[in-house]
Amino acid sequence: METKSITHEVFLNATPHEVFEAYVDDTQHAEFSGAPATIARRAGGRFTAYDAHLNGTTQEIEQDRARNEDCRAGW
Repeated sequence: METKSITHEVFLNATPHEVFEAYVDDTQHAEFSGAPATIARRAGGRFTAYDAHLNGTTQEIEQDRARNEDCRAGW
């Protein structure tokens, strides 16, 4: 099966730190998404989101800047 990369950009009225924390903090992620999330905040760490319908591994992480991940969606 051929794989493709997806790039998504949005502009938010928040600091880079606030956005990054909302994305990598279990509690904050669950609050904005409305579903449970577990996130290991390190390269090689596993994560699940949206009631485990989305799961994968963080490949690279740079505090307040970027998170590169491999993931699968079950929906």
